[in-house]
Amino acid sequence: MKVLFVYSQTDPKLSKNYSAITSIIENSGNKITISKLNLDTSIEESSKAYHKLISSLKKIDIIVVESTNPSNGIGFLVATALNEKKPVLALFESKTKKANEAFWYYAQKNKLLSFTSYTLKDIEQIINEYFNKVKKIRQ
Repeated sequence: MKVLFVYSQTDPKLSKNYSAITSIIENSGNKITISKLNLDTSIEESSKAYHKLISSLKKIDIIVVESTNPSNGIGFLVATALNEKKPVLALFESKTKKANEAFWYYAQKNKLLSFTSYTLKDIEQIINEYFNKVKKIRQ
């Protein structure tokens, strides 16, 4: 499957998590496209990145989002993916309280969205189980 992995570069403490998620997706035999949402770019650079991201979104099978520190861009991308009928795995670190945010509460009512807490110990199992679930549905 083609997987788009998206995260916001707002918290350098999560770099280890981003790397772990990337490795798990790569090692699962799926093709991965990575998009780092960067807030420190010019309007022109942001526009180019947006169009590239939307183009990538149309070509993928699944989107995985590290949403511990969600941004407006992450929320928009998830909403766009769900509108395109793409399954979304939104991950957040277990030690955060982000699951209570209103957007995620409303969005998780969509059957294509799985909003899941994780630790570095269980992230591989969570991702692989989600991929297997999506594969079964697509058969």
